Formats: sequence, C-alpha cells, structure tokens
Amino acid sequence: MRVGIAAQGISQRRQANPGQFDTLRASFLYCPRCQGARPVRERLLLVLPDREIYEYLCSECGEGIGKREVGPGAGDEGPRLYVSL
Repeated sequence: MRVGIAAQGISQRRQANPGQFDTLRASFLYCPRCQGARPVRERLLLVLPDREIYEYLCSECGEGIGKREVGPGAGDEGPRLYVSL
C-alpha cells in the first residue's frame, strides 16, 4: 500500500514540472583525443532565424566533441544535443 502512495506522489511531481529539462546542457562529454570524459566549454557557433547552434569543446585539448541546437522559445521542441563519435 505504501509503494502505491509513493509512486502516485512521484507521478504528481513529474506532472507539476514537465519542462524542467528543456534547457539541458552538458558539463562532461567523452573526448576521443583525450580518451576519457572531460569537462566541456560551450561556444556559440551559429545564430539562425529559427535556432541557435552551440559547439561543445574539450576544456583540456580544445577538440570539438559535440553540438547543441536551441529553438526560439527553448521550450517549443526542446534542445537537441549531438555528440560526434
């Protein structure tokens, strides 16, 4: 009985904040040059009428290791994160 009540409370909290991850940003990504997860810097790469494109750079070697696209309201369709492999 307690499990059902706890699960119900969790689902109510999720419904209360559905857009809490709309502006998700990476802080660590895998760098193929360094061969490990490294902290990243975010650099604005391109501004377009319908979105902005950011590039993630390894803070140790400067290698470009990912991209993020943000649409005009940042909550319309959400950001997209692209990681190069």
